[in-house]
Amino acid sequence: MLWSGVRMASFEEVSAELNQVITESEELTAALEHAGQLADEAAQLLTAVMRGADQLEDEFGQVVQQWSEVATRAAELSQAVTTGQQCVESYGRTLQVERASSNVAGATAPAGPTPGLPPTTWVERQRAQLPTYVTSGFHRDEDGHSDLVQSGAEPNGEDRAIAQHLVAIGRVRPRTFPTAAQHVEIKVGWRMRTSGVRRAEVVVNNRLCEGPLSCFELLPLLLLPGQTLVVHDPVRSHTFQGEGTR
Repeated sequence: MLWSGVRMASFEEVSAELNQVITESEELTAALEHAGQLADEAAQLLTAVMRGADQLEDEFGQVVQQWSEVATRAAELSQAVTTGQQCVESYGRTLQVERASSNVAGATAPAGPTPGLPPTTWVERQRAQLPTYVTSGFHRDEDGHSDLVQSGAEPNGEDRAIAQHLVAIGRVRPRTFPTAAQHVEIKVGWRMRTSGVRRAEVVVNNRLCEGPLSCFELLPLLLLPGQTLVVHDPVRSHTFQGEGTR
């Protein structure tokens, strides 16, 4: 469609761009959290070193204060990025609802995968049904129970409970909220932990995040020994074995 010489973006293009924004915001939050953690650790180390440094103690004290301020500011920026990400995800959900309503009103066939051979495996079938406007995943456990899980804050406070657990085991510093606590894979791992399910798998529509405080790093710490979670992202499948403590 052309309007004043400018082509209007399609729903799929907008969804893809929103997904890219969400992915980059998750990477930014992880980087900020890592920076804050490093600043905090450096401040603690310098505090221990500077004891008895005589004339340098005051100077070192100023450096420790500045690094502590960096850690605090990084946590504030991380939360700001998370809030912005939630707004983007909310907008994506609104677009999805508006599109669905428009399809119904115009008697348009619902969006779906390109016609062709039907998906043959459980992973393929679930992936074909996943929305594109927000990171989502279908999971199933060993008893056949399944559910749709989406990234973002949970009304029941599940993401906050996950963050508190990561602080309690010393993986995340206090007053820090790891964005991964709102990721699909982490939520599934947490639900396995709290329910006692020994094995589950989840199909997600975005790549598994890696790096400091990522799903790749934190999942084994959430799962208990004897628990296994298989994550099928668009690129490959990842198997995680529980290493966490009660």
